[in-house]
Amino acid sequence: MCFGKVLDIGAGAGRHSLALQQRGLTVCAIDIVPDCVTVMKMRGVREVYCADIMEFNGGPFDTLLGVMNGLTMVKSLGRLPAFLHHLRRLTGPNGQYLVDSTNLRRSAGPELNALLDAKLRDGQYFGELTAQMEYKNKRGTLFRELYVDQETLIDRALTAGWDCDIVIQQENGRYLARLTPLQY
Repeated sequence: MCFGKVLDIGAGAGRHSLALQQRGLTVCAIDIVPDCVTVMKMRGVREVYCADIMEFNGGPFDTLLGVMNGLTMVKSLGRLPAFLHHLRRLTGPNGQYLVDSTNLRRSAGPELNALLDAKLRDGQYFGELTAQMEYKNKRGTLFRELYVDQETLIDRALTAGWDCDIVIQQENGRYLARLTPLQY
């Protein structure tokens, strides 16, 4: 589905960037974590930047790629419009943004559904979560993540100048969306 010059957003260790390079695509990988950038360079990703996507001004790109729950970095639904507007500026006129997310209402078990219901009762968006890493009784700092349901993404994309199609949808709530710039 990727074509042309690709920007891999939140590229991590570069798994997708490397696969796309092997298919002959020109790939620019970006991640905010310096260690990820080091690993990508060691693995052979050719063009790598350590930067926050909201401060990145490269492009234009034909394909923006945000996979492995690519909207978690947005952190809150309130930040999604600015994020989508910024990505619109990085995209060429015939470009696309491929992003996956999870509709937590479809993937959650009873315990998480109770939490999501409580968030809705409190007037909060159910896809805004606070998480914390824990390993061998050591806890990291709290961090925020955003999971966006399909209907909300379609609506928010439209207001930010994108058309949004859900191209893959799984029973567990995971989906892949393809956003393309609206032509005015």
